[in-house]
Amino acid sequence: MPFEKVQTNMDRYANTSGGTIPIVLDETLRNNEMTSGEYLLFAAVGAGWTWGAALYKW
Repeated sequence: MPFEKVQTNMDRYANTSGGTIPIVLDETLRNNEMTSGEYLLFAAVGAGWTWGAALYKW
């Protein structure tokens, strides 16, 4: 996947732990970067074996 398709905020906030996905989602929606019918893939990893992913259609 090209990095241009990835939304990140690590460069501005560093690691915000469990708040990372909600923060980047809020920024994306506020900047009108989503259009109807697009897919959103959320993926995150944490300490140890903690991980999660979700796919949504906007």
